[in-house]
Amino acid sequence: EQMQSEKTPLSADGLTPVTIPQTEEGGSDTALPELVSRRRRCCGLLPAADKPPTPKYVYVVTAFAAVGGFLFGYDTGVISGAILLLEDDFSLSDWQIELVISIALAGAVIGSLGAGPMADRWGRRITISVGSVFFIIGSVLMAVAPELYTLLAGRFIVGLGIGMAANIIPVFIAEVAPKEYRGALVTVDNLCITTGQLISYLVNSAFVDVPEGWRYMLGIAAIPGILQLIGMILFVSESPRWLLVKAMTQNEYHHPRNNDLHENNQDNGNTNNNTNNNNETNGNTSNNYRSKALAILQRMRGPHNEEQIAAEVREIEDTIREEGAGGGWRGLLKADVRPALILGIALQAFQQFTGINTAMYYSPTILKMAGFKDDAQAIWFANLVAGTNALFTIVAVLLIDRAGRRIMLLSSLSGVILGLVLLGLSFYLDIGYLALCSLVVYVAFFATGMGPIPWTVNAEIFPPASRALGNGVTACVNWSTNLVISMTFLSYAHVVTTAGAFWSYA
Repeated sequence: EQMQSEKTPLSADGLTPVTIPQTEEGGSDTALPELVSRRRRCCGLLPAADKPPTPKYVYVVTAFAAVGGFLFGYDTGVISGAILLLEDDFSLSDWQIELVISIALAGAVIGSLGAGPMADRWGRRITISVGSVFFIIGSVLMAVAPELYTLLAGRFIVGLGIGMAANIIPVFIAEVAPKEYRGALVTVDNLCITTGQLISYLVNSAFVDVPEGWRYMLGIAAIPGILQLIGMILFVSESPRWLLVKAMTQNEYHHPRNNDLHENNQDNGNTNNNTNNNNETNGNTSNNYRSKALAILQRMRGPHNEEQIAAEVREIEDTIREEGAGGGWRGLLKADVRPALILGIALQAFQQFTGINTAMYYSPTILKMAGFKDDAQAIWFANLVAGTNALFTIVAVLLIDRAGRRIMLLSSLSGVILGLVLLGLSFYLDIGYLALCSLVVYVAFFATGMGPIPWTVNAEIFPPASRALGNGVTACVNWSTNLVISMTFLSYAHVVTTAGAFWSYA
């Protein structure tokens, strides 16, 4: 209102009015260019000159956590090539093909729902480690499967790991990342997903002519699963935000707010001197959670950033006090949290209703439907689709903290609609190479916004106590809609034609 009425510019923080010095002739001096530069930097259009360096440990934690994203991408992408070989070896019908592909998504629905409560109770680190175990067991089962039902069991178990990874890893990375780099680091998880899909397509190409090559395609995923499990156990710390939430839920967690980190620690140690033994135990437990959180933050923000760490701790604690430390379904359904829940659900549902995973799960099959009859040729051309997905996810990583979530999402959605219209047209006109080009356009625009933005936004919009459960619910919606699209694609295309299917997704 002040800007509208007085035309008063704001400072770089976007909140405080500033006065532009005037020259004698009534014009402004050099303060105006500086003001514009500061405002552009604030909006992410220029690099911030005072961005603090990020300790390498943050990247180590992000890398090990994002291996789950790689496995998510690999296990959802590898089936696109493996299914062509499985179709011949197991004599699969259309509905059995849809079942093999979609049963992992059914597991992902359950995994995403279970991951939220598990992460709230036992921590993000343990939950990601359990997901690694599911990836390992499921991959081994698929590799040795003597018949269809063992293969389906392995796919379902891998799906549990996929659902847990999709839910918790973006939350974990968002909680450990410095706020200046949070969007980019969360999007690294999506980059790992698309990289996993690309690697899976290359592995498919390498084993397409090998007898029972599908066993190698599906079993290789156990290796990164083992690496992630080792890394999470030996090298990765718990989320400091989760530790602070646990501390705040203890009965006797009270401490004065101080600007200095050491004063906070000293005051925190004297919190429960005059309480009874039971409350003293609770206070010691809360102090233990808080001291661990401070130690981890010092490692993640640097030992000489005490003021930044103290400010970050106060911000987290104030947020928890304002929103209530208690989570669960009651906290998620509170009036002030419901808008975030509705937004998160809508983003995840519309992401899948664009039909993206028909392109990722069925791209060799779609290319064969478009006229590329040879399995090896279809798989090799599908590599182009997966490579485009990975390349343009890198573009998203570079732009997400500069251009903003909303602009990228709307631009991406416009291109996705264009790609789907062209893809439907290619089948209507029966032009195979137009189908390939349309798939590339479709996936490129999807990867720059519709792919990473829903996950990034969901990792940011929920209060700390409801973050894991909120992401679990929205991830469940993602996998449920994914399941519907993936399990019905071939049957749906037979009913409305392939062109009609893609036009309806548009």
